Amino acid sequence: MNFFTRDDNKVRVNQNSISTFIGADTKIEGTLITQSSVRIDGTVVGGVCAEGTVVLSQSGQIDGNVIAANIIVAGIVDGNLTIKDKTNIEPTGEVYGDITTAKILIDEQSVFQGKCNMNIDRSKSKKGSRLRLREATASESAGTEKSGDTAKPEAAEKGEMTEKKATQKKSGTAQKNSEEKPEKEVKQTKELTLEKDDSQNGVSKTEKVKETAKTEKDKESAKITKSAKKTSGDKPESEEE
Repeated sequence: MNFFTRDDNKVRVNQNSISTFIGADTKIEGTLITQSSVRIDGTVVGGVCAEGTVVLSQSGQIDGNVIAANIIVAGIVDGNLTIKDKTNIEPTGEVYGDITTAKILIDEQSVFQGKCNMNIDRSKSKKGSRLRLREATASESAGTEKSGDTAKPEAAEKGEMTEKKATQKKSGTAQKNSEEKPEKEVKQTKELTLEKDDSQNGVSKTEKVKETAKTEKDKESAKITKSAKKTSGDKPESEEE
């Protein structure tokens, strides 16, 4: 099955750039490391690390992991592939392992058993930008919901505080009224007691006032009488003279 049919996903190798060849009757045990491209017709047990392109022919086999810039698999790879750019699996190619690559082209007659991770930059992908926009919108809405949920308890707490203050104010007013009431009652009780004492003595307030006025009037009359007597007493003495 062709995942990609575009021609630019096909690995093109310049035969002159291949500096290392592993013949069909050659077996290497250990890691093969090269700074250029390599063609493997034989067997490598231990893995391959190349800065260029790895070409695995139909008779070639690699038992181990492969790290390279590009790879063409026409033989068998039993290991993971970490490819910087392009991976091509030909009709006779078999890969048993995970593939990490930027671009991949798998023929419908080839075998691939594993997982594939496209290590592309999502910022340069149209779909990736849409996914980021969707994630940002979701996180923003989640933050809004969270802030709303936080605001609700704060508003409820504020309402409770206001209600509590109103209750305290009402209870303080009631307590003040209750404190003033006994004073009024004591004053009224004193007045009632005084009136009661006066009533027990048989003298009302009006009678007391009248009696006081009468006493003062008697005093005034007595004073006038005394003064008149003194005047009348002095007159006979002058006559005798």
